[in-house]
Amino acid sequence: ADALKSLVRDDPEARVRRAAVTRLGDVDLLAEAGRTDPDDDVRGEAIRSLAGMLAETADVQAKGGDTLQFEGPLGSFFHLKL
Repeated sequence: ADALKSLVRDDPEARVRRAAVTRLGDVDLLAEAGRTDPDDDVRGEAIRSLAGMLAETADVQAKGGDTLQFEGPLGSFFHLKL
């Protein structure tokens, strides 16, 4: 796990960071990569991984219109506007 974290944070190759992100289960590091990685594809993969983790662990409810509400261990209430 530490090797993956190091690759996500420090590897100069975007393709390596992206591959590491797909295998990572660390919510905080995925959020960090989703916000700060210089490569669009790495950021996108990190966000997709977070969304997948959230969907697997949350109770998802449609709140009308184009908004979904998630409630679960990753956040008490998280609203996603589609």
